[in-house]
Amino acid sequence: MLIIITKDPKIVRFYTSARSGSGAWGQIVVLDPGYDQTQATRQLSDTLAKLPAGESLCLVGHGNDTEIGGSGKRNDPWGWHADELAGMLSLLRQKPDGVLFEACALDEDDPHKVDPVFGFAQAVWSRLNGSGQAGKMKGVTIFGYQNGVPVEHTLPRPGTAALDKNVELTGLYVS
Repeated sequence: MLIIITKDPKIVRFYTSARSGSGAWGQIVVLDPGYDQTQATRQLSDTLAKLPAGESLCLVGHGNDTEIGGSGKRNDPWGWHADELAGMLSLLRQKPDGVLFEACALDEDDPHKVDPVFGFAQAVWSRLNGSGQAGKMKGVTIFGYQNGVPVEHTLPRPGTAALDKNVELTGLYVS
């Protein structure tokens, strides 16, 4: 399952096209761009609740080390912090076969960016492992980037085995 969590029309257009490789991820869900943050969070949570067992999950949006979602601009304000997303993932009804955060790991324009870059996947992994409440995420590998990702970036193939082989990604096992 692939969920697009930004209103950015360029991202939505690309990741709903065959060129992106999104078809390999199964169902594609685009959060309703007419929704405010609360409504989008509810839609995201409801969509995650429908993830079939053993299916890979990909969340596509803008991101940095601590937040994923919209660009942060007035017309694309959505954002979910690592704590929030870790909480949603810990409540999954079914265990996924890997989770990919298809988003940048840092904000290139942020003059206060911290080195080294850890990436959003590591922030979520840290929350899941540190809380002792990983739920269905226990035993799942979370994948993400430790650099910027072009808006039109072809998706890697789904599945932990395929994602593990992708040199652009860092995989973190939830224990």
